[in-house]
Amino acid sequence: MSDLGLLLNIYAVKNNGRYPAKLEDLASLRENWRLFAASSLATPPALYGYIQGRTQAGPADTVLAVGFPSSGSRRLNILTVSGKVYDVASDKANALLARP
Repeated sequence: MSDLGLLLNIYAVKNNGRYPAKLEDLASLRENWRLFAASSLATPPALYGYIQGRTQAGPADTVLAVGFPSSGSRRLNILTVSGKVYDVASDKANALLARP
């Protein structure tokens, strides 16, 4: 997830603070594509979601993506605009996701 955060922020810096409409748009970062392909994203969580329409101008704790571990854990990985990844209980994640 932290690799995803890095690439999302590189994209946003190059695009006036806007994150991509979809993750596939990160392919436009050709010079960074090898990093993307070789990163932990090559073996992502069993399921993860990207929240579209966010910008770098949002609060630092705004959620960009959520990773659902494949282990059946009730904890989630949360990626925020600040680039930090948090491992949180699902009930706390719901509160974070409810923010605009």
